[in-house]
Amino acid sequence: MLICHRLAVRLTMWPLLLGSVCGAAAQSVPSPWQRPADAPVLRTSAELVRVDVVVVDGNGHPISGLTADDFELRQNGEVQTITTLAFVEPTRSLGDMGGRPPPAGAERVVQPAGAPAAPSVFRTMAIVVDDLGLSFTNLHPTQQALRRFIDEDRQPADLVAIVRTGQSQGGLQQFTRDPARLHAAVDAIRWNPFGRGAIDASPPVEKDPIARLRPGDAGPGLTLHGESPDRARDVYAALGTFGALGAVIDGVGSLPGRKSVVLISEGVQPFDEDSELNPNLEEAMRHVIQRAARSNCAIHTIDPRGLQTLSFNASDNVQGFSIPEFSSAGDTRRRGVRQQQESLFRLAEQTGGLAVVNNNDMGGGLRRALEDQNGYYLLGYTPPKGTFSRATRFHRLKVAVNREGVRVRARPGFFGGRPPTASAGSPLTALFSPVETTRIKLRLTPVLGRQGDETVVRLLLHIDADGLAFSESGGGWHAGMEVSGRTVDATGRVVDASNWRYAIHAGSTQLAELRTHGLLYRNQLTIKRPGYYRVMIAVRDVDSGTTGTASHVLDVPDFGSGAFGLSGLLARGESLPDAPCGRNSAGADAAFLSEPAVRVFKAGARLTYALEAYNRPSAALAQHGLPLSVELRVLRGGEELLSRPAAYMTPAHEGVVSVWGAVNLPCTLQPGAYVLEARAAVAGADGSVRVVSQTTDFTVQP
Repeated sequence: MLICHRLAVRLTMWPLLLGSVCGAAAQSVPSPWQRPADAPVLRTSAELVRVDVVVVDGNGHPISGLTADDFELRQNGEVQTITTLAFVEPTRSLGDMGGRPPPAGAERVVQPAGAPAAPSVFRTMAIVVDDLGLSFTNLHPTQQALRRFIDEDRQPADLVAIVRTGQSQGGLQQFTRDPARLHAAVDAIRWNPFGRGAIDASPPVEKDPIARLRPGDAGPGLTLHGESPDRARDVYAALGTFGALGAVIDGVGSLPGRKSVVLISEGVQPFDEDSELNPNLEEAMRHVIQRAARSNCAIHTIDPRGLQTLSFNASDNVQGFSIPEFSSAGDTRRRGVRQQQESLFRLAEQTGGLAVVNNNDMGGGLRRALEDQNGYYLLGYTPPKGTFSRATRFHRLKVAVNREGVRVRARPGFFGGRPPTASAGSPLTALFSPVETTRIKLRLTPVLGRQGDETVVRLLLHIDADGLAFSESGGGWHAGMEVSGRTVDATGRVVDASNWRYAIHAGSTQLAELRTHGLLYRNQLTIKRPGYYRVMIAVRDVDSGTTGTASHVLDVPDFGSGAFGLSGLLARGESLPDAPCGRNSAGADAAFLSEPAVRVFKAGARLTYALEAYNRPSAALAQHGLPLSVELRVLRGGEELLSRPAAYMTPAHEGVVSVWGAVNLPCTLQPGAYVLEARAAVAGADGSVRVVSQTTDFTVQP
């Protein structure tokens, strides 16, 4: 639905979130996007395979001047005759072009006379920030390293994109040479509450992590048991990381030359609690490596945790641990980090990239990844007959240089066919690809809930109306807008799709309000199975053709199983009439209002929240003395700034409890990004304790 004015609804229960349609009736339309060109398989033609090879000395500097006789290239163990050779040295300065960005083809390619022309390339790097696998405490160091890289290491001709795995805003993730746009993308990085990253990179070891939620008279005997929901969440989040990484690789695949994708992540834990390799994660990682081989893309990995001692520290509480328990806790922590880092090593080694782990110089890792494109060779050879007869067959490559003291890095192989592409007219590539140009600013907020026995997701999409082309006619202003949505599961399968067209009509006063406050698009999805899903939205202006994209990863629980759970958390802010921070209540701040789709507040504002608790056990109060306990916390950088019990809770009706209230934000809050967390605990009839949480981010402005 399209709300054509600023919302002023009361933040209460779910039915009030549905709203009404404003403007012309919607109708289904075909997708406006066209299918992009197929991604290359390395660099192949009917009779030629080209392989990019990095050759560096002991200091990591590229070595030029080599000839075909200096190389030995094998396909599937058999030596191949090198028929073409080119050394590619990208242009990094704008000085020779009057300060203008260089077009494709401005790079210097050194090759023998008469040899086939090498493709025109330039240094291109997509930085993928894995907010699905990034702890809160590593968020700020990652942003600092990226800002230094943009200002100090990136050269004017370099094309760079910054992409998030869990939540994206298309206008901030496209390739650009503009440092201001890159800084905006860094500023937009947030800790993802739906991810596997905890508040702290090394979660504290403690005996009873929910002690603070238990009343003092609850007594002993409450235990956590059964299958861990945390592991299922981690697996889904890891699949989300691989899915987003693969989409970025596909997006850069159509660009010429050697591409670099840098993954900043704390890695993936590939083993389940029974020490068995998770087959879904193994398949997903293998699929990403295959896509990188098809797209001629190297994956460099950086662990933002830096050098770690992994010993016990002040945040750990080992009181009550026996000696075996103490030793086991330390071993578990060390083994977990090592296994996570092994996933980063594997992604880099099997795609021709570099892995930077146990190193506090994150900026140095970014610099090394970019310098990997400073100069490289393109070797061409005619492959054996039948190489391209089977698309699924992987052909192993090995490249060696007949010189001492050099290091050689090349793709480990390639596939004999082209990867499957999206169907004609599908907007999936535009929704993810950092190559696409997007100008309409969007902010997507999905809110989980239950409707009867079904799990639903209410979508709140804020659209910046400045990106729409309004035209004046008949005494009013008019614009056309197309909205395309896709829901993809953890395997990449599209489970839901829709395309709608809207006509927007406004008078001069309404247009001014739209320009100031934007549009709010509302819709609802029904999710039939629990799991991890990526919701993707694209908005296109009908007249100008400009687009905007946004995506968000959701962890959808199984509310129908009877397990205790929470809905999504809604937050709305407004200035208080008594002006607690010393502002004039009659001034501009008194009229301040921020809706759930925007969540931009001021220090001293009243933050109103609402959520629902599902499947509260009816026997909890009577048998165990631990009623439903809900706590609201405001966090920043892993630090708790305030904590309050929920103000109001309705009696349970068919297992559903409505929770709402308000928190006054302290006047001392500094501008920046914050997290609002609702954490709930309840005891079951069997003595087990269930603890769940939901979070949402918000921004404090001066």
